[in-house]
Amino acid sequence: NNPSFKELIKTIQNPDNLGLVHHCAVGKDRTGIGGALILLALDVPEETIMEDYLDTNIHLQPMVEKMAQAIQHQYNEQELQQFYALMSAREDYLQAALDAMDDLYGSKTAFMEQEFGLTAEKRKQLQSYCLT
Repeated sequence: NNPSFKELIKTIQNPDNLGLVHHCAVGKDRTGIGGALILLALDVPEETIMEDYLDTNIHLQPMVEKMAQAIQHQYNEQELQQFYALMSAREDYLQAALDAMDDLYGSKTAFMEQEFGLTAEKRKQLQSYCLT
C-alpha cells in the first residue's frame, strides 16, 4: 500500500518510460524493494532477485566505509555494528518483505494483482518488452 511503489509499477508498464532510474537516499531499502518488485513482475526467480539485492552491498561498501570512518570516534563498537547493520542489504530484510507478500496475499502473484493490477496478461506484456 505504498504510493511510490504503485507509481513505479505503473511507470514500468509503459515501454516509453524505459530505461528507468529509481533511487532512494542510500539505495538499498526503497530501491531494493522497488527493484525486487520489478523483477517479481517479470517472473525472475526469487534466488536471482535475492542475489541482485545483495549485490547492493558491493556498491555501497565504499560509501558506508567513508561514513563509518567519519563517525567511528563518536560511537562504541556495538553502536558501530548497529550502523553497519542499518547500512547493509541483508537477506533477512528482503526475505521479510517477500514472506509478507505470501502471508498477507497468499502468493506473490496475488500480491502483484491486488496491489498493482498486474494480471497475468499485463505481466506477459511487460515481459515482452523487458526480457530478451
